[in-house]
Amino acid sequence: MTRERRSGPRVLVILDGVDEAVGWEVGPNLFPASPPDWLRVVVSARVRPDRPNAAAWASCLGWQGLARLFSLEPLLREGIKEVLENIGFPLAELSQRADIVGELHRLSEGDPLVVGLYVQDLWQRGDEAVRLRPEDLARLEPGLEGYFDRWLEDQRRLWSAEWRQRERQLLALLRLLACALGPLPRQDLLELLAPDQIGGLDLDMLLGPLGRLIAGDGRRSGYVFSHPKLAAYFYDRLGAGERQRLEKRFADWGRQCFEKLRSGELAPTEVSLYLARFLGEHLERAGAPVEQIYELLSKEWFDATTQVSDGPQLFWNEAERVWRLALREGPSAVGQLVRAALCFSSVASLGEKTPAGLLALCVRHGVMSLSHAMVLVREKHEVRDRRRALTMLAPLVAEG
Repeated sequence: MTRERRSGPRVLVILDGVDEAVGWEVGPNLFPASPPDWLRVVVSARVRPDRPNAAAWASCLGWQGLARLFSLEPLLREGIKEVLENIGFPLAELSQRADIVGELHRLSEGDPLVVGLYVQDLWQRGDEAVRLRPEDLARLEPGLEGYFDRWLEDQRRLWSAEWRQRERQLLALLRLLACALGPLPRQDLLELLAPDQIGGLDLDMLLGPLGRLIAGDGRRSGYVFSHPKLAAYFYDRLGAGERQRLEKRFADWGRQCFEKLRSGELAPTEVSLYLARFLGEHLERAGAPVEQIYELLSKEWFDATTQVSDGPQLFWNEAERVWRLALREGPSAVGQLVRAALCFSSVASLGEKTPAGLLALCVRHGVMSLSHAMVLVREKHEVRDRRRALTMLAPLVAEG
């Protein structure tokens, strides 16, 4: 196959953090198998157990022999020194002290995340940071565990007589967020914390000192660990029993919401966006009966997921989950395969039959969200039809 050539500017597509994708997985159909000369794609991802290196990610994308692979190595002492220098006064002065740079390298093990956490702590000390001695750091253990243990000691001193109660609340919060699959809105978080029977919970008080670990305000954006590695660290620290208990809590909470939806006690627009995104996955992780996942292919769940997310993508994800589980079950689940196939066909039919111009008009006048339209565009069979639809929708992306 000859590659398409053209004159004019080239196109660079940057896809950052594909390991954090929610509701979809990268695969060989994401980009053309034989890309045109004017197209370059940069993809970044963290390693994980099923894809332990850059070569595994390239294989997942179907890029074997096509891609140049790079790995981010741990920071050396010179790199940590440069970080301190770039921060400016007063930390720039610490960059000239080989003993302090050496201790920071030992504690961080070159991990940029841990380096960043220690640098934030030092920055908050202000001028006092200049008086830091290497023996102040020598007793600490390296890695995230050493950082968190020291941070917890500082909090105990600040909380004084109340530290036992507050530490219990704090750990309950961190464990819960470690089991979350995405940002948790404030109300959802409070409902999930309720079974711990934490008396006098002051969520804002707990989240205050966690500013460098937890992102989000709970309203416009949900609470989530500021780095996936932090979530993995706290999740790995859970015992098997505690992990199972928390996974079941998410699943039970979601099932209660689903039953209220089916009974009419809860309106589709009142369903949590978090649950619309992740209920199926939580049920699967908790080992719920497969029938509970099959039940999500219902009109009630279709209405809820499409209304709170402005499109059919989340329901499509559940249909894909049902399809995968039904294939695993074999002949006894043929009925579920048919239901999932009908869901796929319904969305695909809408995408194929809706003209590009009508999609653009619907988005422009608020009849349909842009994300909804993009799902339908994806289902057009002919490349020229998809190209035409994307061309007409592109100006609306810039406007909105």
